[in-house]
Amino acid sequence: MLFVLFGRPSLVRADGIRNPFQGAAAIAQGNAFAAQADDPTAVFYNPAGMTQLHGVQQTAGVQFVSVNTHFTSPTGVTTRNEQPFPIGLPPPGQLFITANLKDLGIHALGNLSVGLGLQNLFGFAAKYPQNGPFASAVTFAQFPLIDIKPTFAYKVTDRLSVGLGADIFIGSPQIGVGK
Repeated sequence: MLFVLFGRPSLVRADGIRNPFQGAAAIAQGNAFAAQADDPTAVFYNPAGMTQLHGVQQTAGVQFVSVNTHFTSPTGVTTRNEQPFPIGLPPPGQLFITANLKDLGIHALGNLSVGLGLQNLFGFAAKYPQNGPFASAVTFAQFPLIDIKPTFAYKVTDRLSVGLGADIFIGSPQIGVGK
């Protein structure tokens, strides 16, 4: 078993970042927010939690990620990447909107709440140089993956709600042109 684990090392490369932060309250709680879900980010964390919200509510956020790199290896070889615009475009972010239909005067549908989320979480495209002292330095980066999250929640009783949501991913199959 040790031979399998350590006997044959191989080159491993990784790419991308994870952007798990959808709301300030969730970030403050270490993303342990599914049971609470009492703000518009319930669209992401727990759609059934939307029934706790009144009227129309929304929240939005954006994170700026630098795509510029500078690396000096232990042997002194240096590589750098300076892009004209210092952040990845579009910057990762999210928008969540919820509506409690009964509070809006639509009583025919009972205790139905609807929500919509727009986010770009994981889609990360990078371009690397073909040659050079450190060929794994990023020379171009973008976030081309958008997630559209339509959600519905129904309050069955005061203590029971059910929710349903979908993830519709729209992405760019191409990496843009770097320098």
